[in-house]
Amino acid sequence: MTLSVREWLPDQEGLPRAGEHALAEAVDAWAAEWFAGEAIRALGVLAPVSASRGELRRTEWHRCREGLALGLPPRAEAGLGSLALDVTVGGERTVADLAVLEGVACLEALKARLAALLGLPRSERWSEGAIPPGGWRIDLGTPTRTLTLALEVSQDLLVRLIKAKLPESAPSPLGDPVGALAGLPLRIAATAGECMITVAELSGLSPGDVIVLNRDLDAGLPLLIEGRALRRGSCVLAEQGGTAALRIVQAPIG
Repeated sequence: MTLSVREWLPDQEGLPRAGEHALAEAVDAWAAEWFAGEAIRALGVLAPVSASRGELRRTEWHRCREGLALGLPPRAEAGLGSLALDVTVGGERTVADLAVLEGVACLEALKARLAALLGLPRSERWSEGAIPPGGWRIDLGTPTRTLTLALEVSQDLLVRLIKAKLPESAPSPLGDPVGALAGLPLRIAATAGECMITVAELSGLSPGDVIVLNRDLDAGLPLLIEGRALRRGSCVLAEQGGTAALRIVQAPIG
């Protein structure tokens, strides 16, 4: 039977919050670096992206090839610049004003911080276009939602992030299995060979009769552990201090 295998990711109800918390912490660290007043925070929870994006038609998507995207409303870069410089958003802005606000590099800093968190290359290039359906999304914005961004990650990237945040597995309480079994006593034996005879032949045996076995005299004898033959390991019969002994020809392990 062939089993289908897919990369692990839990359903929405059982989604570990490790990935969500890691993204939120990265956004908080970025906001603390750039904004003195009202700052951008993660809003809501990380949720699967629906196929419908009707409410985001005016969103401008900045995406990278690996599956990370930022959705920006109109004039979002100028809005971020206003927050960073702590200036009023309202009122008429000249072209020069917008150029100054949009030139504040806080958005590029957010992209770099998220890319580093997700293990993307520093040389990763961003382009326009959202990631395909099947990813996960969390909104970023000010507490009053005067400015809201959408952060999307692909399923593959989220799996990678969750796995990286999982705690390391505890060492086995058994320790080293080889060391744990080293003192276990075993009964070792060798078999000289075998043959088939009838019941009548067996009852007619007498001292001096010879039974021919199925093993050559110069062939090694297979080793048995607790009565079971090993896949490898052999010995020959020897004499040691006036008693029968087994001299190993092929080691059972190694």
